Amino acid sequence: MLLAFDLDKTIVTNDHQLPLEIANAILDAKAKGHKISILTGRPTVATTPFLNILGVSEYFSTNHGVFVVGKVGEVLQHKLIETKNVNEIISPYYDHPDLEFACIVEDTLHVKTPNDERWSWAHTINRHVKKFDKNHNLRADKIVFISNGYNPQFLEEISENNTDYVRYLWDNAYLEITCQNADKGSALKLIAKEQGIKPEDIIAFGDGPNDLTMLEYAQTGIAVGPHATKEVLAAASEHIDSPEKLGVAKWLKENL
Repeated sequence: MLLAFDLDKTIVTNDHQLPLEIANAILDAKAKGHKISILTGRPTVATTPFLNILGVSEYFSTNHGVFVVGKVGEVLQHKLIETKNVNEIISPYYDHPDLEFACIVEDTLHVKTPNDERWSWAHTINRHVKKFDKNHNLRADKIVFISNGYNPQFLEEISENNTDYVRYLWDNAYLEITCQNADKGSALKLIAKEQGIKPEDIIAFGDGPNDLTMLEYAQTGIAVGPHATKEVLAAASEHIDSPEKLGVAKWLKENL
């Protein structure tokens, strides 16, 4: 079987830890001959520590399905938003007082207001924050808009104005935009095809809106934790406990 895991709130806790019991259960599954894949909305720099713990050096995706790695050192896909499209997405909202944004290029965030406290977390995971230059020539992995709370519904309007892209709206707090086919379902399909694995031999674990296409592609989808969205619950065949309660570890031990 191919076991495909989301990270945050699936096997990684709210305080950004991978419990030893979950790591050991995944490593045990790997030792039994099951293939392991990680598909996450995190960038590669913030994913690497977890890949190292799990001994995963191939067949994973980051920034949802933007960057997909096959065999060691082989890039199966890197779908970037082209410069002119970056401008088309950001320009209408550049001066909007209720919004912050980031144009994300690998491990660098090109942002509207670099000293805004909402970007302070980036420094804790070795990412760089720079002022967005209107005269840029950037090709972006993804674009993120953050509401300041005064007008969160404006994020829905931005999403509706960019239907040519994949969009993830998180609790009306922030919006992520990537290219088409840069979702986890497309990434998992690529990863499975490279290994000659059919959907009926895939089990996918996730909780958020960015996990939905992955769970839909897999024959078996497992929704994880109390934050699993209603769409994820509808696509899943089972609903298990959060990583704090070692849901994935328990499931693997009981079912493999």
